[in-house]
Amino acid sequence: MARMQGLTIPRGNRSLLIIAALAGLAAAVLFVVAVNNGDSKSAGQSPGATGNTVVAVKDIPAGNKIEADMVAIKKAPDDLLVANPLDDTAKVAGQYAAYDITAGEQITLARIGAATPSGCKIECVIPKGMVGIGLAVKEVTAVGGLLYPSDRVNIVGAFEIKNDGSLKDCASPNLVKTQTILQNLEVLAVAQQQQNPAAANSGASDPNSGSTGTRPADAKQQPGAATITLAVSPEDSQKLISAQERANTVWTSLRPVGDNEIRDIPILVECGHD
Repeated sequence: MARMQGLTIPRGNRSLLIIAALAGLAAAVLFVVAVNNGDSKSAGQSPGATGNTVVAVKDIPAGNKIEADMVAIKKAPDDLLVANPLDDTAKVAGQYAAYDITAGEQITLARIGAATPSGCKIECVIPKGMVGIGLAVKEVTAVGGLLYPSDRVNIVGAFEIKNDGSLKDCASPNLVKTQTILQNLEVLAVAQQQQNPAAANSGASDPNSGSTGTRPADAKQQPGAATITLAVSPEDSQKLISAQERANTVWTSLRPVGDNEIRDIPILVECGHD
């Protein structure tokens, strides 16, 4: 969630999601290796008890719909099966990945979620208590056109104000005040390319930030985008609108993944042009 500088918010639990993804990857690798080793044993050896399980045949990003060609039935020794394995791809196809699913991973009910409501668009990815608002951008003010839906940005404005004599040796009638207006805003959409709603009861969203969407698997950079849509509080939406009306230029600055810290950033005041 965004906050004006000087306030604090809890850190996201992205590290937990990363750990879960790594654990899933490790389990998938061990499962594939073990099953392949079992398949390569000589026919003379007596096989142990086996069972069927649904596995992913390709990587499935969190929030994406699971199609029938993304999964298959695999026979494996009982000691390699997950608890309560799914034995029918029909139980998985049409559902949504609640977490990133790795190729070769056994798919369980805990890893999938129900489909999002029919026709659900950007209104379903706006976090609770927030609103979506557009910001006019061009390539240079939108991080060189490199923004994606689900990125997080700061908003920086440059304002021309009257010279009040506070800046020594400035003879210009105007000063230029540059300040960070809002921090840690979630990008809901770049032009018309928007986040996908996360699966119901999914861990694909970030509960600490309030995010309820995921980046589309086919997302592409939009250097020609004229607008981006941001998730802000109703109060901050007024600040953003005011900044767009008063500032010479409003810029976005991209935040690193997992960086939710709100910093006290000093305002910069410089002498304006004569």
